[in-house]
Amino acid sequence: MTRGSLKSEEKQEQSSRKKVAFLVRGTNSNNKNNSIASDEGIDVSEALPIPVSKIPSKILRPQHKLSQPWTMWYSAGNKNLSWKKNQVPLATLETVEQFWQIYNQVKLASELRDGHTYSVFKAGIVPDWEDPENSEGGRWLACFDKKERKAGLDDKWLELLLLLFGGKLDSEDGEDGLVNGVEVCVRRQKDRLETWLASTDMRRVAEVGRRLKTQLGCTTLQFSIHGEEKEGMAGLSRLTI
Repeated sequence: MTRGSLKSEEKQEQSSRKKVAFLVRGTNSNNKNNSIASDEGIDVSEALPIPVSKIPSKILRPQHKLSQPWTMWYSAGNKNLSWKKNQVPLATLETVEQFWQIYNQVKLASELRDGHTYSVFKAGIVPDWEDPENSEGGRWLACFDKKERKAGLDDKWLELLLLLFGGKLDSEDGEDGLVNGVEVCVRRQKDRLETWLASTDMRRVAEVGRRLKTQLGCTTLQFSIHGEEKEGMAGLSRLTI
């Protein structure tokens, strides 16, 4: 082998080592900054997302509007506060893209602590019995054993949200929307998915219940009337499907 070919191989080997070192530094999972230091000593940090306001409208992707604005809430279930004061609004969602942005930033329901709740309600309605839009209504409850939390709670919660945004829970006969919002409640004994309705018109309530049971694959659903629960009455005895 000639001296020239040896030098050529050495150069190739050095070049390969540089490439490997560059890739390792650039993909180090322990580096939270994801910065890349090149062989020339230049430090290039990973670019942050560009604010939407800075992007020219003519090159923005079209946004997919929801049928109406919805607000996502979070509650840690602080027993020292009233239910209403526990509610923390996270964001008001007007497009599909906004929903996915928020959904992908918060913990999954199955990762919440016992007593914590996510709610998504029509904008302007607080997830509280006392809200005027809720006070004359009730809620469908689907209960799940705690051991099912990791296996299926997240899928069912996402399915419920997609049904809500798609208008698949309300009747299609032109009547005003009955569904005010939905919740996922992580609890010590049994987790719950709740669908809150604006009235107790049993014909329409039963229609929503049948759709929920079919779409979520629930064995049993129970309907509770807010007013009866508030008075300590057996609201769950009104309707079971």
